[in-house]
Amino acid sequence: MMKRIVKARLITPTQLKVDVFPLSDLEHVVFDLFVNGEKVLTLANKQHIKNIHEHYFIIDLHYEVVLGNDYKLYCQELGFLNIDISFLAQADDFDDKYAYDGDDLGASYSPIATSFAVWAPLASKVRLKYSHNRKWCYVDMERTERGIYRAAVKGNLDGTPYLYEITNGGEAVEVSDPYAKLSLQNNRASVVNNPKKYQIAMNDEYLAPFNKYTEAIVYEAHVRDMTIDENSNIVHKGTFKGLAEKNRTTSGGHPAGFDYIKMLGITHLQLLPIFDYATVDEENPDTTYNWGYDPAQYFVPEGSYASKPSDPYSRIIDLKKMVAAYHKEGIRIVMDTVFNHVYHHQTSVFERVVPNYFFRREKNGEIAQRSFCGNDVASERAMARKLIVDACVYYVKEFGVDGFRFDIMGLIDLETMQIVRDRVKAIKPDFIIYGEGWQMGDESTQDFLMASFTNAMDMKDIGFFNDWYRDIARGKTSDHDQTPRGYLLNSDGHRDGFKYCYLGSSFEKYISRRFIDPQQSINYVECHDNGTIFDKLEVAMPEEGIEARLDRLKMINAAVVASFGIPFIHMGQEIGLSKKNWQNTYKAGDDLNKMNYAVLDERFHLALHLRDAIKLRRKLSFLQESDLAKIEQTVTFEDLDHNALKVSYDLGAYESEFKDFLVFINPSAETIYYDLDEYYQILFASGGNVLASNTFVKHVMLRGRSFLILILK
Repeated sequence: MMKRIVKARLITPTQLKVDVFPLSDLEHVVFDLFVNGEKVLTLANKQHIKNIHEHYFIIDLHYEVVLGNDYKLYCQELGFLNIDISFLAQADDFDDKYAYDGDDLGASYSPIATSFAVWAPLASKVRLKYSHNRKWCYVDMERTERGIYRAAVKGNLDGTPYLYEITNGGEAVEVSDPYAKLSLQNNRASVVNNPKKYQIAMNDEYLAPFNKYTEAIVYEAHVRDMTIDENSNIVHKGTFKGLAEKNRTTSGGHPAGFDYIKMLGITHLQLLPIFDYATVDEENPDTTYNWGYDPAQYFVPEGSYASKPSDPYSRIIDLKKMVAAYHKEGIRIVMDTVFNHVYHHQTSVFERVVPNYFFRREKNGEIAQRSFCGNDVASERAMARKLIVDACVYYVKEFGVDGFRFDIMGLIDLETMQIVRDRVKAIKPDFIIYGEGWQMGDESTQDFLMASFTNAMDMKDIGFFNDWYRDIARGKTSDHDQTPRGYLLNSDGHRDGFKYCYLGSSFEKYISRRFIDPQQSINYVECHDNGTIFDKLEVAMPEEGIEARLDRLKMINAAVVASFGIPFIHMGQEIGLSKKNWQNTYKAGDDLNKMNYAVLDERFHLALHLRDAIKLRRKLSFLQESDLAKIEQTVTFEDLDHNALKVSYDLGAYESEFKDFLVFINPSAETIYYDLDEYYQILFASGGNVLASNTFVKHVMLRGRSFLILILK
């Protein structure tokens, strides 16, 4: 016999719908309304629809629904039916009535008592479930202002696991705390945290002044990928602790992990998601792999990166020590955040605590899926915004992070991003914020502005991954076609476009202006998404052999570092790592994603080339310029034969030891010649920084696939 399924839910503030399946003979059914177990009235059926496809009742509800109560329908034929009242969470005035701006959500610990607070305005009942002497204890929580449920438990609860049992629409579910700071492995329960156990100096005093975004040079890495390779002697592989180990080397004796990153001379290390995500088994982290773009707990660091995963404090202590270690070497940490979606919205803690609130809906009522992840977080709603802002502030204050990269920032509303910017910069004025500003669908269908390229001119101090730079420099790439070439792959149709990108995409020249100034332009040709630049070169330029490909790679990396804006280098890009032409390796495992230290040993000279380019950029302030008037006054271009380009810098506006500064880029395979009026010194060439060689030239021979800087003192 088929099981009968009956669902009762509010569809307007004054109407209920009751769906019945399978089709039943219920012609004369009468429904009674019960509130908190007491019958309050008999309801009238407005409509009864029954056909071969559906069977439902529409019932007029002449009764005010007050949140915090339990509502049920009863009829003799169907029995008691829980009423889902989550429709009310979409009311226009819901935030006005229930949004909360306090700072006490979660567990607030003291040695003599711990207080708990959870925002659950739709709930009729919430119980705190906590572990004591290996048994679960229950405490009924009190409903207070704006749908906050509170409880306090006496005694020292340091390290105590706890959950909330929340009853929405008559159904009780156990959930972790959305504001928990500690967790058991795999989010089995939240854990009460004692902040005094992880008071660690973050070493901010070792950081050099950081006055503008264009002083940054960002290196992107993944905690596991950077440390897991067997060709290094990193001990705590795949962990925060491993990424902070000093004096570690490759099999060939070159620096690995922490020391390698330090050697490159970068200013900011951007780490792929480090807060808790769903798809890696924290008890057996070597059995699964993921980049981490499937968030589960926003305030809890990822447990698989802890040196002692079974100790809830290990993940916090290890992360703080890692950040502090990089700070001591003058390297700032950028945290990759994923606030635009969660792993699975139906089972997420947010949907289970406050159904129908935290996820954005389209005009037709469907859950928005513009992230292509099955759900979009409704950042424009007050408590979703609060969650995002609170999490950002927490990571700045507690972990000392120095920047945020926002995944699919274009799905976060503009106001939320502006609030995040203002709040974190009030704590750390030298904080850096940037993200993916893609326009995800038709923004005109939203009642609010998005933090996308559309609104870049209203997003001062918020940078964008400049896909125009990527596509013009290297050529567009898709899952199906990696053959298109950009300027640095010698496309003769992209030279003017590259000039535009070289100037930070901030001038109305060649292409329409995109940014306020170069501080908004993250210049990149490779990131964790899509294939590597090395694989792109192999597919798009099959006529070039391995040595030619590596020469071109050096030219590309040098051009990225020299361009106005913020240079961005993906882990292994500098040595030509391959993903075997895979375009999306988010769960493909270590072999395709790891930093391959054996390849580093073979191509260490390429890493030194990038190091020297970075050193030069950091030394020369005019390469970091963001003032448009100065850039326009300083830089001129000259088209050369064979698609080559000369960039001249008039340094009259700077206190510089150079009278003249010239950059030559030759993406062709041809050698070209250029005569100068005077002898210029070679400052940087394919071999790297060669200033010490005192080599002077008047008749320039520019080899194919090369990048050259000449100076006149």
